[in-house]
Amino acid sequence: YHAGIIQKTLGKVKCAIPHYEALVNSNPDDKSTLLNYLTNLAQLYYAAEDERCLEVQRRVIDLDPENVEAASLLVRMTEFFGGDAMEAMEDAYNTDPTNIQNARRFGRAAYEAGEYDKAIQAYTSVLEQDPANTEALRYIARSYEGKEQFANALKNYKAVLDLEAEDLNVMCSIASVYARTRDFTTARAYVRRVQRIDASFGWSYMVMGEIYENSVAKCSDERDKRGYTYDDKLVFQLAQDEYRKAARDPNVAASASLRVKQLEPFVPTKADLHMHSNRTDINDSCYSWISQ
Repeated sequence: YHAGIIQKTLGKVKCAIPHYEALVNSNPDDKSTLLNYLTNLAQLYYAAEDERCLEVQRRVIDLDPENVEAASLLVRMTEFFGGDAMEAMEDAYNTDPTNIQNARRFGRAAYEAGEYDKAIQAYTSVLEQDPANTEALRYIARSYEGKEQFANALKNYKAVLDLEAEDLNVMCSIASVYARTRDFTTARAYVRRVQRIDASFGWSYMVMGEIYENSVAKCSDERDKRGYTYDDKLVFQLAQDEYRKAARDPNVAASASLRVKQLEPFVPTKADLHMHSNRTDINDSCYSWISQ
């Protein structure tokens, strides 16, 4: 044991490894002693770029499932050797689903990978331990949104608002979901709620632009004739105006400016305006919600 410590302290990794291998193989009865040996051996293997560190580190986690740093180290090791880091996170989570840190880490990774069911499962475990965890509620809502289960998404977003009544991001997310369900009046109501709190919040204007665009999609889809009408173009103009407002906020300026440019082919041209006597009122009843 002492020889191993000395070699490790001196930075002689390859010399220290056989000593710790022998200590682990001695199979000590004391759990904390074995954990110490395994922890050191895993770190030595890792320092020597020896892939055996992965299996040893898994044994460390089996012995100490509450050790969040041990789980994090396994993820780093897995990434280093070109493995599936999310699989390592999932293993750590499954070892002890009640460990909030492991559940959060796995849930976030699963969400980012588009594994929405796994994200929901992991963050539901978090809520079982901490019912007021707004991070869990947000990710569950986003995951349901990704699955296009909009009622469940709204339920969880609104649960966040019950805890944090002025969360502007969540209000915008709710507005966006309502826009996707084509409830444009309710969507706009949430945008206005955000802007009453902070009129400079750029994302609210981005979402309002999306609401207008979703409305055009709905109205044009309901017609037999393909293509956009003059009224559609006027609504695209409203969307573009919202994106211009959003561009004042540095946090969304780049994406807002891009949308302004992308919509340019769809807004009324000078010729369109001339043909329609410069009309700016929207006559199509499909857009009646806009003037309400």
